[in-house]
Amino acid sequence: MNRLKFFFVMTMVIAGPSVQAQTGSSGNVSVFSRPPVKLQLGVPIERTIAPRQIDNFTVELGEHKYVQLVADQRGIDVVVQVTSPAGKVLAEVDSPNGSEGSENVSFVAGTAGVYRIAVTPLDEDGTATPGKYEIKIVEIRDATEEEIKTGKNQDAVKELGLNLLNDIEQVIASIHSPSTRIRAQLKLSQLLWGTDDVRATKFIDDAVTTVKEYLESSDLDSRNGIEQLNVMRSLRNEILQTLMSRDPEMALNFLRSTRTYVTADGPQKLAPGNEEAMIELNITNMMANKDPKRALQMAEAMLKKGYSGDLLGTVSNLLGTSPELGAKLASEISAKILAEKFVANYEAANLAASVLRRSRMSIAPQSLSSYQNKMLSESDYRALFQKALTETLSFNGPGMTRYSPERNGVWNVLDAIKSLGTDADSVVPGSSAAVEKKLLELTSAVDPQSAKVQQFQNILANGSFDTAMEAAAQAPKELQDQLYQNLAAKAATNGDLTRAKQIINEHISDPYQRRQVVNNLEQQSVAIAIETGKIDEALRLISTRRTPRERASLINQVVGRIGPGQKRATALKQLEQARGLLSDSEQAEDQEQMYALFALSRAFARYDPKRAFQIIEPLIDQFNGLISAAHTMDGFGQDYFEDGELNLHNGNNVAAMATQFSESLADLAIIDFDHAKATTDRLQLPEIRLFIYLVMAERTIQQSRTDPRLFTQRTFVNSLNR
Repeated sequence: MNRLKFFFVMTMVIAGPSVQAQTGSSGNVSVFSRPPVKLQLGVPIERTIAPRQIDNFTVELGEHKYVQLVADQRGIDVVVQVTSPAGKVLAEVDSPNGSEGSENVSFVAGTAGVYRIAVTPLDEDGTATPGKYEIKIVEIRDATEEEIKTGKNQDAVKELGLNLLNDIEQVIASIHSPSTRIRAQLKLSQLLWGTDDVRATKFIDDAVTTVKEYLESSDLDSRNGIEQLNVMRSLRNEILQTLMSRDPEMALNFLRSTRTYVTADGPQKLAPGNEEAMIELNITNMMANKDPKRALQMAEAMLKKGYSGDLLGTVSNLLGTSPELGAKLASEISAKILAEKFVANYEAANLAASVLRRSRMSIAPQSLSSYQNKMLSESDYRALFQKALTETLSFNGPGMTRYSPERNGVWNVLDAIKSLGTDADSVVPGSSAAVEKKLLELTSAVDPQSAKVQQFQNILANGSFDTAMEAAAQAPKELQDQLYQNLAAKAATNGDLTRAKQIINEHISDPYQRRQVVNNLEQQSVAIAIETGKIDEALRLISTRRTPRERASLINQVVGRIGPGQKRATALKQLEQARGLLSDSEQAEDQEQMYALFALSRAFARYDPKRAFQIIEPLIDQFNGLISAAHTMDGFGQDYFEDGELNLHNGNNVAAMATQFSESLADLAIIDFDHAKATTDRLQLPEIRLFIYLVMAERTIQQSRTDPRLFTQRTFVNSLNR
């Protein structure tokens, strides 16, 4: 199903239990919306969820109550949406953590009543499979005055963000750097889309005009010709990404009209190394959302040029907008693959591997496969599976003993079959065991030592720790160091750092290597404590690090995990503890400490904005001083400036600090816009202020820490349905 339309359908379904999902004339889609279940403080509920399914929950709240809830993802990436009694969306969260980890959601109940929480899988490319998650309310308390104020002032803050766009437009006029100006125009267009489409269109037209002028005036034979070419390609791609979702046909015209500036024009062979063809295919994928017939024509033309897994994205989109056309394209792809010899054509083999993975639902139990359109019929899937299995298991000869594209293609097909698990045996009995044997055979043929290490890894994964220790002791001398390091890492992962160090100290003879491994184990233990939510343990381990720089680097990692999923008092205590592990100076002693202070400021903003400003404001003067130093150092090892302005996009460390400022001040702008803007205005360079204004405007207009994909989908869907 079209991901954008499904997002709209989901919003319609959670608006009330009686609302039915509708997708228009392009196809009918069933959305499974479960009856709401009441959430209780501290009581977890575990669910299994599949694509096109919505789980509904409710919580009854009094006025001005602050609520924090957690959805712990266990094998599926979910979106969590909170709706007020009046039907207003208060929060919409999908962190960029994939299918594992927590989605942390907090909101303030402006009025007493029943609040609805909806959970649905994020399935952008149609490949998601069912998975589990656990949802739980962590905290319900009286909201602070600042939290109440923030909740009440959402519309006012959004208006301030929209007004800031006028100031941004004035600043753009004073910017000399074409790349900075183009990126600002693009961002303005994105922020205005859905609110003021006329201005949004003007800004994207301005960006297109500016980049074409930039392309025509650039001297690629100059000393900086290669750098200019890279900048041009980057800007061109950014414009294309923006155009794709709005007007795929315009994106296609822009792609082709500017092609000669970056590559030789002419027929573009469809291959992973051909960026132009891949972009054109991405445009085809987006075209499927607006003009399915045109998308099918483009995809069929691309299929004649070669093989690419991205073609399956077009199939998925077409299955949502026009199932018949999606099935037709899938059948054509399958037919072309079946006509090839996988051992000889690695591109066909790689595409076959992608089809096998994405079409897994074709052999899944009916109760699961009913949640999404199948990419292939069961008979087509079995034919492809049988061919893939037969040809890859028969792969032999000199090709097995060296790395090559053909061997890699065979490996990818075998790995795709392996990923099916026991489902593979339901198609061809015994296939999973045969595939495991062949993969080990391929590994042994190319790298016998890797095969031995893999055998040891199997022992470590499936046997006892003592058995693995015995196996390491009996292994060849040249492998023992690596095997003992694997054992130590396993011990550290299990929380036994003492035993991990003991293994290294007793079995690694080189003192330098021993120190390095022990240091890595200590850092691994911190990472494990952070990942498992043992923040107090992580802070204790960080306090034992020898140098301030080491502590700062680790604090930068742990601070982002403090707060979500915790009570406010606990979070504030841990944040102050983390700040105490840095130097007493209000300013940073090095770059690592500055990043740690930025992270602390962002974390404090959730609970104590005043403390957050206290941390970030002393860094303004320090940063202005660093900019002056960068002027002096420009060209001596690193280029900081372009056309007399700070280059914010070439990866220099001053630009990286500006990005950190933008994130911290944007978070604070939601709470205290005027204070955040006044702090930004203390920065000397207009291009940095412009950069931060854009992020502030985006955050205040969007008003949530959601994955940017959701914002793009929401505004695009709104534009389609007005």
